[in-house]
Amino acid sequence: MSATSFFLQAVEALRPRGPRPSPGITLAARGLRDPVEALRYDLESYQRAWREASFDQLNAELARQGHRIAGINEEKFAALGRLYGGLRVLALMFGGLVVMVGLSTLYGELRP
Repeated sequence: MSATSFFLQAVEALRPRGPRPSPGITLAARGLRDPVEALRYDLESYQRAWREASFDQLNAELARQGHRIAGINEEKFAALGRLYGGLRVLALMFGGLVVMVGLSTLYGELRP
């Protein structure tokens, strides 16, 4: 592993995970709370859909949104776990380098 690969892991861990479009919209979830799906409406039809929405539809959308956010969080935590593991290795390698330079300097001064 190199510092470059750890840098790439950091970029992956910090990459924004935007909303993903759902495969389809059912009657129970019409895309009112989903930023990507809400854009398929014009303003007037979007307002009408909100007026006509039932609690069951909104609950279904909240559940779908919560599930999607949980998946995004799981991806982020996995990427952060890989990053922190790599950073530990990098810190150990740096510590080893400092010890080697210190020993080299110490033994270099002891030679006549």
